[in-house]
Amino acid sequence: TLYFTGWFSYHHQINTYKQLSNSITTISKNQKSLWTTLFNNNEITYLRGTAFAISNLGYLVTSYHLVSDNDSVLVTNATDSSLKFHAKIILTDPEQDIAVLKISDSSFSSISNIPYSINYNYTTELGNYVYSLGFSKNSIVFGEGSISSFTGYNEDTNSFQLSIPTNPGNSGSPVFNQYGEVVGIICGKNFEKEGSSFAVKSEVLKSIVDSIKSIDEKAFKTKSSNTIKYLPKNKQVSKITPYIFKIEIY
Repeated sequence: TLYFTGWFSYHHQINTYKQLSNSITTISKNQKSLWTTLFNNNEITYLRGTAFAISNLGYLVTSYHLVSDNDSVLVTNATDSSLKFHAKIILTDPEQDIAVLKISDSSFSSISNIPYSINYNYTTELGNYVYSLGFSKNSIVFGEGSISSFTGYNEDTNSFQLSIPTNPGNSGSPVFNQYGEVVGIICGKNFEKEGSSFAVKSEVLKSIVDSIKSIDEKAFKTKSSNTIKYLPKNKQVSKITPYIFKIEIY
C-alpha cells in the first residue's frame, strides 16, 4: 500500500472526501438494489465503475473507493462486453483515491500497445479542453468540458475541477487533454455545482508507476508512446476505447 504526504487536516479531509466519492457508488448500489427488489430476479447486487490500462500486461488504474471493501472484481471493455476477466488489487493509495488492478485470469495474455500516454507534468490552466471516457451506462460514454478550477474538493491541490457531468460508473474514468494524454482520473461529483466533477491530477500516477516497476520489472518493458497526438478527437476516442474497462464489483 502506498502512502503519500501533502494533505492538511488529514482525518477531516479524508473522511469528508470519502463521503463525496462514495456518493456515486452508493447511488449505483441503491439503484441496482431497487431494480432487484422490484423484479425479484435474484440478480446479485454490484457496483459499477471504470478503469483504464497503463501497461500491456493488464495493469489498470481506477478509483480506490470503488474497490476498497471488495474482493471480487470483474473487468470488461467495449470491444467484447461478453468477455470478463477477474482482476486483483495490486497497489492502493487511499489518500489520492487511486488503486491499481491487475488482470489475473490465466486466459488473459496481454493488451496490445496502448495508444495514449500519461502526462506526469501537466500544467493545469483554466479553460483547458478535456474529455473523458467511462461506463456510466453499460456502454462506454464520452464526456467533454474544460478545467474550471485549479483545485478539487475542499481546495485539494492534488486534484482539479472539471465542467464534465458525472454519473454512477464514472469513478475511475481517465481524463484526456486535446493531445490524447491522460491528465487526470475522475474521482467524484461536485454536488454544489451542477454539471461539474473532480479529478485527481495525473502527476500522482508517477509514484504509482514507479512502485509497479519495483515489483514487476516487465510491466513497462513494452513502452507505450502516444500515437494519437495529432488525430482528430473522434479518431482519438476510437483508438482509446478498447483500453477503457468497465469494473463490476460484487
